[in-house]
Amino acid sequence: MVVAGLAPQMLRGGAVVARQAHNLEVVGSNPTPATRTFVFEERYPHKESFSLRFNLNLCYSVYMAKSDKKLIAMKLRRKGLSINKISSHLSVAKSTASLWCKDIILSEDQKRILRSNSIKAGHRGRIIGAEQNRIKKQNLVHILREKARIQVGSLSARDILIGGIALYWAEGSKSDTTSGFVFINSDPVMVLFMTRFLVDVLQVSKINIVCSIQINRIHQNRIRSILKFWSSLLQLPLAQFTKPYYIDVTPRKRYSNHLEYQGILRLKVRKSSGLKYYMIELIKSFKECDTVFYKSR
Repeated sequence: MVVAGLAPQMLRGGAVVARQAHNLEVVGSNPTPATRTFVFEERYPHKESFSLRFNLNLCYSVYMAKSDKKLIAMKLRRKGLSINKISSHLSVAKSTASLWCKDIILSEDQKRILRSNSIKAGHRGRIIGAEQNRIKKQNLVHILREKARIQVGSLSARDILIGGIALYWAEGSKSDTTSGFVFINSDPVMVLFMTRFLVDVLQVSKINIVCSIQINRIHQNRIRSILKFWSSLLQLPLAQFTKPYYIDVTPRKRYSNHLEYQGILRLKVRKSSGLKYYMIELIKSFKECDTVFYKSR
């Protein structure tokens, strides 16, 4: 830094001196804890009767010598402080603090305390990291949920048609051993969508829809509430539910959603062999459209 022709220099211990530059000469100084005030007199060889005196405050930072920091680092290490804390306290690199303290031998108690603190710090770090990841995930899911809602929007009749074909392709009965339209799933929303597909798109009367429940026998005491659940969801009378099919296999563990599980529902349409063949042809058409789409790209 050059001020009024002066070039202050930082020396060891924070002392500030000013070199004489041009025709400026230091004629006095008044040191203070944070600043050093220099009094300058400007002299002209041929004009002895004229002089200009002025004060200039120069602020400087007091730098601690590395040798002093090293002594403090060694003292702190003997007290059992970690290298991280020493480097942070003295504002030096960890490698520097480690080099200064490499010859200091810690007691077993000091080593044990440092190991314990290190484990606790690591555990705190993992907890903080996990919480940050959880918040990031929540924010991302919220953004993607809103994006998905906008992209899907409301479902048209064609949307329901395509969705119904895809679901029957995945979960519907297509083999020759079944006599008609059969769809099996445990997801209530999926079963409800397929019911809407049957009624609204394929124009199937609800009277011709028959349901049956498949569930483990450990839920037999809940079967009435399970039947009422499906009846209320699909808006079908209990008379259109056949006898439940119980699975006689003892589960190895009891799941936390035991009381929420509603079993697997088998959705069938009476006298629907033609409807099953129609679904198979819809799936074939769907496949052909998909193949044409990829060939055109």
